[in-house]
Amino acid sequence: MCDFTQRAGRGSPIFYVRRITLEDRQNSMAEPNPSIYRVFRLDIEGRITGSEILEAEDDLDALTRAQDKVDVFGIELWDRDRLIARLGPEKHSAAQ
Repeated sequence: MCDFTQRAGRGSPIFYVRRITLEDRQNSMAEPNPSIYRVFRLDIEGRITGSEILEAEDDLDALTRAQDKVDVFGIELWDRDRLIARLGPEKHSAAQ
């Protein structure tokens, strides 16, 4: 149960304080909070052609789920600004 209490000081704007009970804390710890990852599809030159959001519990879970999304040219799996993995064929040069 949450209890919101209004607080205001003299000449201060009104704001609310939320009291968190032990039950609230236990419930929030029991509920998994999946992380948001992004899968980028690559072309033959390694340029991004599309992206998809992927929810996963951790890096290993994201990597497992991303493997199903590998196509002909490959993908990159990112967690915000952190590259997790490049999956699929290596980038091909035009000279080959």
